[in-house]
Amino acid sequence: MTRPVFFFLILIVLGCSHYRNKEFVTLPTHGAIKLMKRNDSIPTVSLFPNKAEEYYLFTDLKDVSGFDGIVPNLEYEYIALDNSIGYIGEVKNILFIKDRIIIHDCSVNDVAVFIFTMEGVGIKRIKAEGRGPSEFLGIAQIFTFPGADYFVVKDDKSSRFQYFDLNGEYIKTEHTMLHISACMPINDSVLVSGSSYRQNYHIEDLVEYSIYSGVKDSIIYKGLPYKHYQKTLWAVNSFFTNYRGDIQIRQHASDSIYQILNDSTYFVPYVVKFDKSVQQKFESMPVETNFDELYWEYVTKSGYQDIVSFLENDNCIQYICGLGDGLLYMYLYDKQNNKTYKFSTVLSAHPIKLLYTGEAPVTIHENKFVAAIPGYKILDGTKRNLVTYDEKGNIITEVPVEYDESVAHIVENINENSNPVLMLYRFEFN
Repeated sequence: MTRPVFFFLILIVLGCSHYRNKEFVTLPTHGAIKLMKRNDSIPTVSLFPNKAEEYYLFTDLKDVSGFDGIVPNLEYEYIALDNSIGYIGEVKNILFIKDRIIIHDCSVNDVAVFIFTMEGVGIKRIKAEGRGPSEFLGIAQIFTFPGADYFVVKDDKSSRFQYFDLNGEYIKTEHTMLHISACMPINDSVLVSGSSYRQNYHIEDLVEYSIYSGVKDSIIYKGLPYKHYQKTLWAVNSFFTNYRGDIQIRQHASDSIYQILNDSTYFVPYVVKFDKSVQQKFESMPVETNFDELYWEYVTKSGYQDIVSFLENDNCIQYICGLGDGLLYMYLYDKQNNKTYKFSTVLSAHPIKLLYTGEAPVTIHENKFVAAIPGYKILDGTKRNLVTYDEKGNIITEVPVEYDESVAHIVENINENSNPVLMLYRFEFN
């Protein structure tokens, strides 16, 4: 009798375990942090100051409306970048040029450009060192042009563009106007933004915008036909505003550039209601764009929403946005089928990057969206090691560190020896 009862109990335990594994996927945990996601919900993370307890935060699919689909388990692949040429502290943007990956590191103490092969092998690190012909004091931005076999570094401390080949060798220097703070390459030109005025900088000539002043919380537009596209580009002094129905999209950003074309709008907005009493001021402004109606319905219902990334290719539009409550969402709009998909949510303030936290850039390569995300970095209080995990929870490295009981168990950077592997995750929309 004992043997059948024991066998029956084993079946019950296995059955419960199977159900649990089907409903939940558990990620690495430590101390106050428990990372879990339900297979029928959007994966979320909750961090609380009370380290003695563990918390869960679930958002069920049925609670989210207005989207054609939600994909909680996003398929991905990743490229691990080695740190043989140096440690990348904070990625600002990424370029894919032929068989090279170019990364702009904007760490406070180490502004540099890193060059890797597509397999993640380090080629060269170009550091900010001085005012020499091949040097720069800082980096406002790195960019390239379609089909080019070089990239350009905009020095944020001088009026120069520094050109480098794909192996990091210096090519030439071009001098421009002072105080350039952002650049947008378009065809063989780049629209540059200065702190007091705007210019359209061409490789062969300069076409200057009229100089105008802006007052905080005022909107001033100055348009200039752009000869390559025969469309209108708008430069905005104090902030950029776009209108869609009764929704006003506004961004306070004197250091940013925005492009308005007939088929797309690039912006990093705050969403507020449009005051129709000032509509006559913008009669000459064209009403843009062919954009996702579901998105506009959603931000109308949600109120404040801050878009931190906006990218587009031939098939889809991808944008990352937050609701002001620490959560970030990634949406993908399928142009061909006119559908919007919601891919994930994470806690932006959390040091562990599950998918995208607003601290890592997103770019497009071969019709895939690429995010630069450090591996998990969890300080193990028992072993006193800094353990770096990949996205699947596999251990990458274990580095001994000095452990202080007073510090949090989860840390970003302990010391130079704790270099975690930086990974480029590529997410493909099917």
